[in-house]
Amino acid sequence: MTWTAIVVTRRHGSQDVFIEQELELLQTQGVLPAEAALLVVEDACPDVGSGGSTLNALLVVAEHLCARRGFTVLNEHVLKDAKILIIHLGRPFLFDPRGAAFLDLNADFVSASSQQIAMTPFISQYTAITALAAASRPGVWISGSDSFWQLESTDGILEWPECDLTAFTVSVTREFAKNHGMYTLDSDNNLMDIVYQAPFDGHSDESKQKVPLVVTLMHMSVKAATQLLSLHSQYPLSASTYLGIDSGCVGLKLSLFFDFLLPTCSNISETDFCSGMRAGSRETTLCKCETREDRMADLSKARKLLWNCFSKLQSKAVFLNTSCYHYFTNKPDDMVAFVNDCLKGDVSSFADVCKFLHTPTFRNVSNEHTDVRIHSIYPASDNDVIVFAANIANNRDFESSQVNDFQNFEGDAFSVDDVFRSMNNDYYFISAREYKVDIWLAEVSRVLNANAHTCLLPIFRSICSFNDAFLRNRLFKLLDDIAFDSKSTRIAGRAMSCVADVLGILANNQGGLRSGPAANKEFVEALSMLQVELTTEQGIRKLRQVCDKWMDTPSRLIRAARHYEAAAQIFTRRTVMYCKK
Repeated sequence: MTWTAIVVTRRHGSQDVFIEQELELLQTQGVLPAEAALLVVEDACPDVGSGGSTLNALLVVAEHLCARRGFTVLNEHVLKDAKILIIHLGRPFLFDPRGAAFLDLNADFVSASSQQIAMTPFISQYTAITALAAASRPGVWISGSDSFWQLESTDGILEWPECDLTAFTVSVTREFAKNHGMYTLDSDNNLMDIVYQAPFDGHSDESKQKVPLVVTLMHMSVKAATQLLSLHSQYPLSASTYLGIDSGCVGLKLSLFFDFLLPTCSNISETDFCSGMRAGSRETTLCKCETREDRMADLSKARKLLWNCFSKLQSKAVFLNTSCYHYFTNKPDDMVAFVNDCLKGDVSSFADVCKFLHTPTFRNVSNEHTDVRIHSIYPASDNDVIVFAANIANNRDFESSQVNDFQNFEGDAFSVDDVFRSMNNDYYFISAREYKVDIWLAEVSRVLNANAHTCLLPIFRSICSFNDAFLRNRLFKLLDDIAFDSKSTRIAGRAMSCVADVLGILANNQGGLRSGPAANKEFVEALSMLQVELTTEQGIRKLRQVCDKWMDTPSRLIRAARHYEAAAQIFTRRTVMYCKK
């Protein structure tokens, strides 16, 4: 399965520019395909909605594909054979500044390029959608990071329904769906209606009734995507795109479900849709230069355009065979449920969650905390918010307020958006990476000291892929320490061989073959010291001093690796001689 383009949208005004580097790293590590165009697209304006974010992302990726082919103007034909994935990162996530998409799930996997990767909801969702898309026709896939779900299998979705929009759903109880949206379907799974937070009397029989839940996962055929793209220049829909904003428009909020999908439902009339009677919960913030009448007029015009575009398209629902489903909120109790239900953990409190999930926020909460406050969770740095007294342990609601000086703010409630816009989120990506390396280095130490039959190359490849000298030197120091602290020549020799492996990985398949001579005069003294037990430690330290000067080019990295292979052979020879004795 090959994606033409993978597009990740982020909220307007957020500081998560580090996301682009994170995605590029995933591409380097073999998680995301190297041949796919990788784009990070900022929403055109604040509060643009899932629909507005989708329209803007589709415009940007279409322009990118046109530029690739040498077109000078937008040409919708670039969508004809394309498979495009759009993932919306969504709103701020209180429990991890990087967002719910990058939450560490306390699990690793080995990527296609044989690197050890920390599993996140983003990776889990991407993998599942890629499996689904393998059997699908060209078109645009749209997903959000507001929920977490895992597929048991893709059985039953080998033949795709002949429709323009495919809405994916899971079957849940009405009790579960009461705070979310649900689809109304006919016997052929054609969409009839979308109901948001449908009320019910709560009787036991009714609460257990299964209903199709609205999941933020949709597939648009090439026909539907082309028609949607054609709307990018038509006012007021253009106000959801960067082109409209750059032309002086006031931003317009659109919903992926109540604006794009709802017109395709058979039980929806043009009057109900265009009048806004079926607009769900889509309230939007007014600009200072407009009135509510202006906004309602724009929304009415927008709905008319959307009706003309989508009402003639056919939509169907496809049920996913999932093992779990969880909707992310900013409530600590929900995080407890998420860990237990989806990650098979055994936690009973938020403090237990903090210990189970290794994130830069959770790990700063001590086990004794029962009244957890944000300022005690986020590590303080120069650009971080260090005052944030909202008590998340008691689920206190956040009130919207504008705060210009967080350092001097003495209140106990202000908006999460205000806080996240004032944070240096780069710090949390780096911190999370360093903490993951802590875990991996502990595993390296355990495996080597126990002489366990476990391959460590995926960990070495992953640490090297970070291109961080600090993390690389920590790995070298650990391997050196294991070598001269161990009483076993077998373990010391394996540690030296591991150093050679790391040097070879850093060379990145350049600089020649690993096999070759290993008697360069700069290394001779260090290798001689390794021959004698009394000077082993000095030899290892001397080897490191020489090697540090040989890490400037791929060729010298490979030559240094050969000398570390020679060091490993020395320890092997000493082991054999010990056995012989």
